[in-house]
This record gives sequence, structure tokens and C-alpha cells, in this order.
Amino acid sequence: MISKNLRGLALAAVMIVAVAACESQSTATGASSDSIATARDAFIADLKQCSQTHGFDPNTAGLPENALAPNELPWRQCAYDAARKYGQTHQGVSSLYDQLIAEDIQMTTAIQQGTMTRSQRRTRVEQLLEQIKTAEEAQIKSATADQARQQEQLRNVVEGARGFAR
Repeated sequence: MISKNLRGLALAAVMIVAVAACESQSTATGASSDSIATARDAFIADLKQCSQTHGFDPNTAGLPENALAPNELPWRQCAYDAARKYGQTHQGVSSLYDQLIAEDIQMTTAIQQGTMTRSQRRTRVEQLLEQIKTAEEAQIKSATADQARQQEQLRNVVEGARGFAR
């Protein structure tokens, strides 16, 4: 009788430890995903705030091809700060954002000097943004695969612990 109760307690203890360990891993992954999602929301909000603060919308039609628009430079400085802040909270792509900022500064200077056009800058920025998108998508895919692996581990732990019930 004591042996059966002891086995039951052991099974319960193993199950609690296994579930707690898996939940802890899932929570850590979830928190990371949540913090990245929060950082993305903040980045979008920061860019909108840059437009409001500096009175410049980069999506405005008819911007000059060979010169900067009024308030464009302060908007870009603000947008660089927002991108750096996002990069700091999302280490997996921070170097890509640093590259985007560095190249955009060089290209914006070239536009000011009349040696580059907006169309040329747009082409290069789109290439860089595609690299960033690919890297972010890979991280999302990896996080999803990791979550599936953790669910499989939990199933295996529970199945293995059922041996205590037999």
C-alpha cells in the first residue's frame, strides 16, 4: 500500500517537474517572441512619431529626385534612432539595420550633393530591406520550429513518466 502511494507521489512529482520545465522553456520562448512583437510595434509607432514631429512623410508623392525635401533630414535622423532602438532589442537583425542606416546616410549625402537620385537610393534600400525581411522570416520560422520541438519534448517526457504508473 505504501509502495503504491509512493509510486503515485513519484509520478505526480515527475509530471509536475516535467510540465514546469517545459512551460518554463515555452514561456521563455514566448516572452522572447512577445518582446520582439512589442519592439516591432514600437518601431512602427516611432516612425509615425518621426513623421508627426518633423512634418515629413517619406511616402509623399512628388518628392524631388535630386534633392532633399523640407524636414527630410531631421525625419531621417529620427528614423535612424528608431531603427537603432529596434535593432538593440532584436539582436538577430541589428547588424542589418546598422548597415541600412550607414548606407542610407551615405546615399542621402550623395543626393544632397547631386550625385545620386532617390530612385537609385530606393533600389538599394529595397535590396537591404529584402535582406532584413529574409532574416526576420528565418527567425520566425526557427522560433516556430523550436516551439514544435519543445511540444514534442513535453509529449516524450509525459509518455516516459507514464512508466511510473505501470
